[in-house]
Amino acid sequence: MSIPLPPPLPGKLGNPTMQLGEDPRLDSRVLTGMLKPYGMDKDPPPRDLTADSTREEIIAYMDEAEPKFQGILGVWIKDAPPIEVAQENRTETITGVGGEIKLFITRPVGTACKKLPCLYHIHGGSMTILHAADPNYCYWRERLAATGCVQP
Repeated sequence: MSIPLPPPLPGKLGNPTMQLGEDPRLDSRVLTGMLKPYGMDKDPPPRDLTADSTREEIIAYMDEAEPKFQGILGVWIKDAPPIEVAQENRTETITGVGGEIKLFITRPVGTACKKLPCLYHIHGGSMTILHAADPNYCYWRERLAATGCVQP
């Protein structure tokens, strides 16, 4: 009696040489509209980044990757409808355990003394790529604040 083989694993798990743009699971609209124009349909050039890489090597890698991510995120908001509700935007700096923390706060105009629901967004990228002041994050803060929610 033979034991049936399991189906091949998807993507790079089943084919380590597969490029992202070749993965049949990827929606073609994402590929052509967002990834391909920024060269993100293929693996990046090999990097020898390790835990022992120098700060300069890591920064060089991030400097190369960041514009690609900004381009993709810019596509998401390129044709977004304008925000009709006036916003108050301010930046505050507080002191945290590791130093200063910059807060970008957005709320509807005229609500400074009112208690409002709050959506708290923290950076999930190890503080190495993209910025809270990038246009896509500003857009989403203002879009959510237009619903009556404070964005600190």
